[in-house]
Amino acid sequence: MTQRHGFGTEVWERAKEEARQILIQRAREERPIAYSELADNLSTIRISPRSDALAAMLDEISRSEDAAGRGMLSAFVVRKGDNQIPGPGFFRLAEKLGKEFDNRREFWKAESQRVISAWSRKKVLITGMSGLIGGILRSHLESLGGYDLTALNRRPVDGVRTVQADIGDLDAIRPAFDGQHTVVHLAAHVASEPMASVVRGNIEGTWNVYEAARAAGVRRVVFASSGDTIRGVDNDPPYNQILRGDYEAASRWEWPMVTKELVRPGTIYGASKVWGEALGRVYAADYGLSIICVRIGACPAENRPTNTREFAAWVSHRDVADMLHRCIEAPDDLQYDIFFAVSNNRWNYRDIEHARRILGYEPQDSADDHRE
Repeated sequence: MTQRHGFGTEVWERAKEEARQILIQRAREERPIAYSELADNLSTIRISPRSDALAAMLDEISRSEDAAGRGMLSAFVVRKGDNQIPGPGFFRLAEKLGKEFDNRREFWKAESQRVISAWSRKKVLITGMSGLIGGILRSHLESLGGYDLTALNRRPVDGVRTVQADIGDLDAIRPAFDGQHTVVHLAAHVASEPMASVVRGNIEGTWNVYEAARAAGVRRVVFASSGDTIRGVDNDPPYNQILRGDYEAASRWEWPMVTKELVRPGTIYGASKVWGEALGRVYAADYGLSIICVRIGACPAENRPTNTREFAAWVSHRDVADMLHRCIEAPDDLQYDIFFAVSNNRWNYRDIEHARRILGYEPQDSADDHRE
């Protein structure tokens, strides 16, 4: 079994994540923690506070956090009885990372503040949190930490502050948007009939969400669009051949990936999602609201393809959560864009290179792993 500093690799990685979460919590509380206390709080492994292994773990955590732009988390690990100044390992690592400083105490204070700023809890409102993808995203964000979540839902969501309202009622939903940084708009009427429900849920409802976000000073709305916005191509070869599993016939074609520029809805539901994308462009241009649209692929509750079509269009729970999280954390200057969310499927025909380039999206799963 592969070893890391005397521990199995999997155990080491779990312990490192446990230590990281402890340090993140201390950053939120703006409270340092002593080496001995950190070692005592690790339940995954038993480790000496003076060991090279703990020092190596802190180095690894700080390197990855610094590379992600969140600062050196080990700034919060201090030596007892030394007026809360970290041990020399912190400063040696800082020098290795190219940090320049004349005064250690001032550098430590500045680095601590950088970490605190990065891990201040971001307020995120999720509409439709009780749905499948809403629940997936909630679990993912809670596992990452650093988010203060609110649900806008027609029924209560256990364990989360919930504003109970119908997105078709603008006045009723306004309180949910107060103080929010980002809104992830997942609530929708998912069928094409009856038309009155489509209009209230997807036409009026989406306008209400954008308008409430604008009025409350929300910075960004992540809009859950759909692959149905381009589903009209499913009737054309070779896409129709791919979707029915006739890969030999499809292989005879030179066919382009479907990109975000294409708008060809195949259902009324898809057309309502085109409306949401177009309206988002207006709110981005006229009001400065950052709008990111995600054309989500087939995401069944079973977390595996359930029919032949889904071997092309499937997106796993892990990949859709990662995509939405990347949209939440995208650079502030990303004012408007559209991305496809599908997994790394052999017969995928929807462009994910754009998401790779702009968001760093790298799907971890593939529908082909589920072929029998």
